[in-house]
Order: sequence, then C-alpha cells, then structure tokens
Amino acid sequence: MLLVGCDDLEFGRVMADAAGHCQSEAGRRLLLSAAPATSRADVERLLDETTEGIAFAQQVVAANPISFSLLPETPAFLAAFQAGLMPDKEDIARLGEFFAVDKSARKALAQLTPARYPRLAELTAKLADVTELAGDFARKFNEEGEVRDGASRELKELRRDAARLQSDIEARIRYLIKKRAPDLAEEIHLSIRNNRLTLNVPTGVLSRFKGMVVDYSGTGASAYVEPKEIVEFNNERQHLFHAEEMEVRRIVQEFAREIEANRDRLAGNFEIFAQLDAILGRARYSLSVNGTRPQLSGGGHIKLRQAKHPLMLEDFIPEDFNFEEERIAIISGVNAGGKSLLLKMVGLFALKWLPLARAGMSALSGVVTRSIPTFI
Repeated sequence: MLLVGCDDLEFGRVMADAAGHCQSEAGRRLLLSAAPATSRADVERLLDETTEGIAFAQQVVAANPISFSLLPETPAFLAAFQAGLMPDKEDIARLGEFFAVDKSARKALAQLTPARYPRLAELTAKLADVTELAGDFARKFNEEGEVRDGASRELKELRRDAARLQSDIEARIRYLIKKRAPDLAEEIHLSIRNNRLTLNVPTGVLSRFKGMVVDYSGTGASAYVEPKEIVEFNNERQHLFHAEEMEVRRIVQEFAREIEANRDRLAGNFEIFAQLDAILGRARYSLSVNGTRPQLSGGGHIKLRQAKHPLMLEDFIPEDFNFEEERIAIISGVNAGGKSLLLKMVGLFALKWLPLARAGMSALSGVVTRSIPTFI
C-alpha cells in the first residue's frame, strides 16, 4: 500500500542506481528492500546519516578503504561453524573475508568521532570486539581456508616429518631407477597413485622392478609400480597423512566451536557492516548526482530550486517549482514538452504523504518540503 504509484515514477530505477554505489551485495539488498520512513524524526535521522556518510567517505574512507566487497551475501555463512560439522576450505575462506572486512572497518572507524559523526558513531558503537577471534583465525588459517603449519605444534611436526619422508622416498626411487634402468632414466618418472608414491614404468621393462602394480596408463603402454623397497616408507607416509588429517580436523572443529559461541556477535557485526555500506552507498550516490540536503517544512509547502530529474541529469533543464500558498498548480505546454517529466520529478522528490526516496539522494540545489523522499 505504501508504494502505490512508485512504479509510475520509476522509483525502482532510482533506487537501483543508488544501490549500485554499495560495495557489497548485503548493502545493495538492504538499500533496495528498505521500508519507507513515515515520521519526521526518521527522515531527519536518515538525512543525518547520509550527510555524515558523505563526509566520512570523503575524509576518511577515501584514505582508509573498507573492504565491503568481501562481505558475504548473508550471515548464513556462519551456519557452517557449529558442533558436529566440518567446515570446508570455502567456508573458512569466507569467514576470513569477513574478518578482513572487520579489520579494514575498524581501521577507518578509529577516526570516527561521536562529535563529528554522531549518527554513524551510534550505529557502529554496537560493533562487538572480535579482534582476538580474528587474530586466532589468522594464526591458524591462510586466505585460501587452509590450516597453517603453525596452527598447532603437533601439526607442524607432522608436516615436517612428512616432508622429510617424502624427500627420502624420492631419493630412494631415483636410486632404483639409476640402478635398474639407467638407460630409461628419461622415460621412468615418479608418480602418485592412490596417494602412494609409485614409478611410471614402460611395460616392457616391468621385470626390472620388483613390487606391486598399482595401475596402468590409459594406453596400457606403461604401468604404475610400487617397488617393494619403498612399501614400508609409503606405509609410514600414509600414517603421517592420516595423523595430519586428524589434527587438521581437530583444529578446524575446535575453532568452529569458538565461532559458534560468538555467532550472535558476528552476525550482529555483519548487520552493522551491511547498514554502513548502505549508508555509504547513499552518500556516494548523492555525490554522483550532486545532491544537496533538503530542508523540512511543517506547513505542507514544496519549493524546488534548480531541480533535476535524477534519471536525466545530463539532458534535463533545471526547474524551479514553488507550491507554498497555492492549492492547485496548472502545468501547461506543448506535446513532449516535459510536463509529465516535471510531475514525475516532483513526485520523486516529495510524495504528498509518504517520504519514499533515500535521504540526500536527490539532484537539486535547494528543497523546502513538508515530506522529503527518504528510506530507512
């Protein structure tokens, strides 16, 4: 009911343009789905947010960018981190991106003072401090979501032992090739089959290598052989890999429990980041259309000075429109002279009863109106 007539005014196109200035999908969705503000206090609050957002974007964010483009689409990514589940690398990497947003936001917000940015300070004061949790994440995981060697002492030792054993097995295999098929050293090479180190040997010289045939090539011209001399080493290698897998699982699940315990705080931060991105999107849109902050009147008056339709900034001739003492305005002119466009512009700037466009997102140089277009 609140949005009746907005389609005729192409309000959706204006909002889509504004949402295009958000960096995250979460911010864009918040901007596009916002409910109309219906009170003067809410309108003033939104205008304050956009005004502060413009200053904050120009004076702080320009030098300290916030990585909102890394913000996940929804807080649903946190659902992978709970008891009984094993988050995969993509889940962990997504969490790492969220922490990157948190880190960059805190750097910028450190310069946000309540005296200068009271509305933004009120919003961001609710941010939960998750720097310790983010630091723990950085120590245990890399950007790809893989567990770092130093995530635990045991994991570091297991991977060190596995690397040493791998090197030892490769040296033994090279020795076998040199000893039993020196003439074919260029044709026989190391390969991995079923996670075991093998030799890829032409079938004509299989008899030179004692061991188990693990597989054949697609053409059948060569076979993958596990020489008996390295079977025990492969067994040890498998044991180390299994122990590593168990330690990785323990580390991931232990950290997942930490995330689960802090899920509400992290989800709360996500919502604040989405709101801040939406505010900065509104601010950037206002800057892109050279918008100015309207003044609110209490008597139902509308006064536009040098106003432009926000969808036709390049071709639209600025218009003055006064509707203060009058009860009726007659707009006349030739066909295709811009009468309907003028009415649409006035409708976008101030619907008679409902403020319906984002605060500060109008391309005009002075507005006095009883209800200005805005959204929350």
